[in-house]
Amino acid sequence: KSGYKYYKVPRFWRTLREMISTAGWRSLWVGSTARVLTMATSGLLLGPLFEYAHLVSTDAPRPLRQRLVLGEDPGRTIVHPRSTRDMFIDVKT
Repeated sequence: KSGYKYYKVPRFWRTLREMISTAGWRSLWVGSTARVLTMATSGLLLGPLFEYAHLVSTDAPRPLRQRLVLGEDPGRTIVHPRSTRDMFIDVKT
């Protein structure tokens, strides 16, 4: 095909060989150390921030909680919620 140029995508091993042949192992070690330290620092600083932002963003669409106002207890009788006996409360209006 005329007008097209064959281009091979550089893969990991080819790039690694080229970097070592150009600058040597020392430059590879220094560059890798700097990148690893930068990523570790970013993870330690930004990780908690993103966790908090995730909690806030997932909580945003939930409706606001309304206060539950209970009326006065009829007959002023308080029944335990786990009570097994049925109670009849006669309320006179």
